[in-house]
Amino acid sequence: MRFYLDTGSPGDVRAAAALPFAAGFTTNPVLLARAGTPDARPLLEAALAAGRRDWKCWVGAGGASAAEVLAQVENLERWFFALTGGEWAGPTLVHKLVPTPEALWAAARVAGRGKEACVTAVTGPVQALAVATLAPLPKSGPAVPAGSAFETEGPPAARTPPRPHAIAFYVGRVADSGRDAPRAIAETCAACASCGLKVRVLAASLRTRDAVADVVRAVTAAGPGAAALLDLTLPAALLADAIRDPATAAALDEFAR
Repeated sequence: MRFYLDTGSPGDVRAAAALPFAAGFTTNPVLLARAGTPDARPLLEAALAAGRRDWKCWVGAGGASAAEVLAQVENLERWFFALTGGEWAGPTLVHKLVPTPEALWAAARVAGRGKEACVTAVTGPVQALAVATLAPLPKSGPAVPAGSAFETEGPPAARTPPRPHAIAFYVGRVADSGRDAPRAIAETCAACASCGLKVRVLAASLRTRDAVADVVRAVTAAGPGAAALLDLTLPAALLADAIRDPATAAALDEFAR
């Protein structure tokens, strides 16, 4: 399990860089707009300036077609790799794409190029399995190869490594709809684990400490392998609070006497 900052603020990124257990950050257009940040580049610059080349940085790409999404991915990579000094100089860039047909074709192309991709805005186990078994497409060729092996050779998971690298499950949004969000993400993790999928499952849109505890409790009880897939994305205040506990504070006070 890894802990990621969920933010649109470069200041939050700089603060999180001081937390040894922080594994990186995720962002999206809503968070960027709230923070008044034009795009993800200032966050990437902040992570690099803080020296966290070990981080994963999860950044969204969008567009009306697969070609537009891919162009956005390529433009960001070109800028970022020039900034870092090379593709493997870190931090690692993970491309977040939404579960629409156009963006999923782009995600398959990103995977085919050996890049890390995350399908975000997932809200249920069936949807999660559909996008977690997405097969990588070759590096070149048409965006939708009619009559290709991609369409005709059976379930992608049976013939290729499971893709994408991760899915982001919107816990808060599911709770807003009146559903049992911890149970839904637990079912998602259990379903992926039972199918042998190595996909990371990010619990996103977590808003309170209780919500974090409820998700961890539900997923760890969901069956063998489920919890091993889980990562958490937390806003700055929750991330900073992750290792704080009243019982620990009392013990430390006693030790200091």
